[in-house]
Amino acid sequence: MELGVDLGTSSTVAFLRRDDGTAEPVLFDGAPLLPSAVYADPGGELLVGRDALHAARARPERFEGNPKRRIDDGTVFLGAEVAVESLLGALLRRVAAEARRIGSAAITSSTVTHPAAWGSARRATLQRAAAGAGLGAVRLVPEPVAAAAFHLRRHGAEPADLLVYDLGAGTFDVAVVRHSPGSATARMEVLCSAGLDDTGGQDVDAAIVGLLRSRSGTPELWARLDNPATVADRAARRQLWEDVRNAKEMLSRTSSATLYLPLLDTDQILTRDELEQLAAPLIQRTVNAIGATLAACPVPLRPLGAVILVGGATRMPLVATMLHRALNIPPTIIDQPELVVAAGSLDPMVTGRPGPAGPPAEWTGPVPLSGGERSGELYPAPMPAPASPPGMWHPVAPPAVPQPAPHGPWQPAPPQPVPAQPVPAQPVPAGAWQPAAPPPAGPWQPVQPTAPHRPPPVAASRQTGVALTIVELLELTTPQHEGVTLRGQLHGGYGVVEHVFPTDEEGRLLVFPDTMALARYAARDASDPLIATPPRQVRAVGSDDQRYNLDLVVEHLSGPPDRWLPSFVCRCRDLCAQLAVFLGLAGADDLIGEHSTIDRVDAILRKHLADVTSRGARRRLAQIDQVRLVEDWTGLVALIDAATVRPG
Repeated sequence: MELGVDLGTSSTVAFLRRDDGTAEPVLFDGAPLLPSAVYADPGGELLVGRDALHAARARPERFEGNPKRRIDDGTVFLGAEVAVESLLGALLRRVAAEARRIGSAAITSSTVTHPAAWGSARRATLQRAAAGAGLGAVRLVPEPVAAAAFHLRRHGAEPADLLVYDLGAGTFDVAVVRHSPGSATARMEVLCSAGLDDTGGQDVDAAIVGLLRSRSGTPELWARLDNPATVADRAARRQLWEDVRNAKEMLSRTSSATLYLPLLDTDQILTRDELEQLAAPLIQRTVNAIGATLAACPVPLRPLGAVILVGGATRMPLVATMLHRALNIPPTIIDQPELVVAAGSLDPMVTGRPGPAGPPAEWTGPVPLSGGERSGELYPAPMPAPASPPGMWHPVAPPAVPQPAPHGPWQPAPPQPVPAQPVPAQPVPAGAWQPAAPPPAGPWQPVQPTAPHRPPPVAASRQTGVALTIVELLELTTPQHEGVTLRGQLHGGYGVVEHVFPTDEEGRLLVFPDTMALARYAARDASDPLIATPPRQVRAVGSDDQRYNLDLVVEHLSGPPDRWLPSFVCRCRDLCAQLAVFLGLAGADDLIGEHSTIDRVDAILRKHLADVTSRGARRRLAQIDQVRLVEDWTGLVALIDAATVRPG
């Protein structure tokens, strides 16, 4: 079993790859992000992650929230002198323990990433920390190399200079990575890099707190929040900063957010415009750092092939907007930017280990459909295009994206009008794909159309074939529609899954009276690649897991909590979220997004799947506004209903 670890400033992420080639994130207390925090217990034990955060409430002087920032200090005083490598080693030991528990196997080797700008002394400290953590044979790899490998695996390993923009909670790093698959080693190299140790998402949080302070007055209460001296004041400070971070994340999806100010006992509203005004100077610093890095690069650069966004702070739409304006290249947005480095650290391009002759049995990444630049020691001979692989689609060539001239002394591109979100956070999972070859005939197989079909285009960043690995036949009921529809899964690599559904020409969800009606429609018009999927790939309805009566959800939630069926409500919520993203339903984020009433109930129900009537569930559900919950579900189902049609 191999392990890839991204030891971040604020959060640590890890992926494990089993011997059969499958890769999955390591979960810590049910989440993929482990806070990179350490607490020195008076007994000498080092607590990490959420345990450290909890323990620090009583003894904050024994707590270090960002040990990676102390890499040059040698030791840190946490009630006693503690070596920095011991702090980092404690985090890595927790990662190793969780990986062994999940993988049920020994760790034979590990890749631990680090900033590209780190010198030999810092790398030596990290190497010593990893040596005693039970990680097997450890290799150190620059973070931008792992991020570039993740991008290349999804979008095609063509020769390119890739700019990796890494904006985390505490720091910013930029690097240009060159991929030359035709070279003797076929390895990637960092051409130039730089960083800002004082710019990150936490600095945006601090700017928000400053705005709230300037609005509210009462300096004596703010003094207690800034320098808490009691347990109650420390709790209030934690609540304030957590609410600020949550509001910032919420404003990536909504136009405004409400924050509660503890001690002051008042609410304030923060808008996306205000957030962008606060964040713009900080993001501009990163743009300036990019310019200085490109201008000082010691080797001539090719036109940039992609701008890869890494780190949780890149979720702010303003980041992509300002980078697009400065570089004239639409950044590649990834659903979970925090996981990119750890996932990419296991790629053969990073580890140097020969890849398999083809994708492993459970490989979910893009499959090369034709020859290319995948030569050299790290790749087998290019794969020929398979003859009509099930569920595989060839991409239509995306429109050309203007590229900047080869870089000499760097100058930002002149500002150009671009939308607030130049690339959607989650690309609509249907698009410019054409069937690779006529699929074999079957019981309800459509006749082949005489003219080629070109569905609506998707984001131009998808440039490789994607396996349509699972197609389910669903029973769906809404207030106005009842019947069957299809759901397909497009696997984009490292656990990233996008869902597709059949639609009409206006983009509305198709629901058929029965399977025969679906077959007749497919025989008449096979323009939808999902409907044209060979029948042998369709998983027919055979259990309650594929039956979704959305109208029934409202009826359940109108009654007492003991009638709320957790598994049913949670499954319906998942389907609604998939449909909301796929259909681009305006207003759905407010109803189903993070911290919404539906989202809060979903979190409670998932925690109490076995017994929703338990004391803990009852207490938490009693705090929910049930009328608002029913109204929100009714509104969500109405949005889906309005975007649904039954073919005539």
